[in-house]
Amino acid sequence: MSDTNYSKLSQEAEKVISRVSKDEVVNLALDLANIDSPTGYEKDVLEFIYSWLEKEGFSPKKVGMLEDRYNVAGRLKGTCPHVSDSKGLSPFSIQVMPGR
Repeated sequence: MSDTNYSKLSQEAEKVISRVSKDEVVNLALDLANIDSPTGYEKDVLEFIYSWLEKEGFSPKKVGMLEDRYNVAGRLKGTCPHVSDSKGLSPFSIQVMPGR
């Protein structure tokens, strides 16, 4: 995806983006769009997402109350200085931290 101007991104973000294949993103989007998943019948697309995350090295988890209708979350281990489980920080909330 190097045809886009990323001059305002951090070095870490540029490093991640440089490893993303535009063709893989397009193919993933097409694969997802081609799975029939009307409201109430999302299980096939959820299983696809779960399997994709697992294949790509994430630790996927199914979260929900119903067997056929749930959310899929994936965790990828890494070293991010701004998110730390030991400090109880959530990657889904905004944290104002001095010096960062």
